[in-house]
Amino acid sequence: MPVVTLILTRFPLEEFLWMSRNEYREVETMSDAERTALYEVKRPHNKVAHVKHLSGRWGSLAMVTGPKITKAAFASFSSPLARLPLVGAPLSTAHMLGQVAGLVAGTLAGATTQTVALAGRLLELTTDGSGPITAVTEYTSMERYRSDSGQLGGHGYVMLHPQAIPYGLTVERGNSVVKTLRTGHSGDCLRVHGGKAGPEQGILIHEAPTIDYLIGCISPRPKGQKAPMKNEPGNPSAVAMQEIFAAIGKSTQPRKSSLFVMDW
Repeated sequence: MPVVTLILTRFPLEEFLWMSRNEYREVETMSDAERTALYEVKRPHNKVAHVKHLSGRWGSLAMVTGPKITKAAFASFSSPLARLPLVGAPLSTAHMLGQVAGLVAGTLAGATTQTVALAGRLLELTTDGSGPITAVTEYTSMERYRSDSGQLGGHGYVMLHPQAIPYGLTVERGNSVVKTLRTGHSGDCLRVHGGKAGPEQGILIHEAPTIDYLIGCISPRPKGQKAPMKNEPGNPSAVAMQEIFAAIGKSTQPRKSSLFVMDW
């Protein structure tokens, strides 16, 4: 019975600032001093005022259809599991390893470990052995990161903590907050279950054409598309969400969808 699993990786860190309504500025390679300077402006008499910027980070989100997944971990270059048949588009890293060359395409029915492509790496998935993975779609994810004044830790935005076990996912229709994205929005989203007590328990997955439509939630968009989008029906982020809704709707166990979150 097919199950839909989402797998989010935030590695490597790809941090950006929204400097205007038309510019995302990538800042992950800046030093702390250079980044801090973006949030400061000199006033008369050498007084410093803070400038607010919307901070975010990109990630990679895989939607995997097939058996129930109980564990997800990236394969090391030396891992023998990297020799398993690869599901999804060929990876240059896989060719460089020389470990998957010449293997028959597809997955082995009944296998308890299957290998897919995500973020340019090989991802080992432990399954319940009920069948092969049948589809993998990769999206770029967007989340808030630092506070508006550039701080992390307890002063930054809430984010789901990474963990080895998956979070639960359910489709939520007509969410009152998501409806405020724009006039006429359905409010449909995915609710994440299992976060730490407090703000993590309110995290959703929903469309977001730009970073200012997110607080602690997660938004998918087509892989590699990082430009601001128009907040209108049918924008690429909305299409990505519809693809996910459609896949979960076709699942024979729609209430057993799950989300893995990894920072590595």
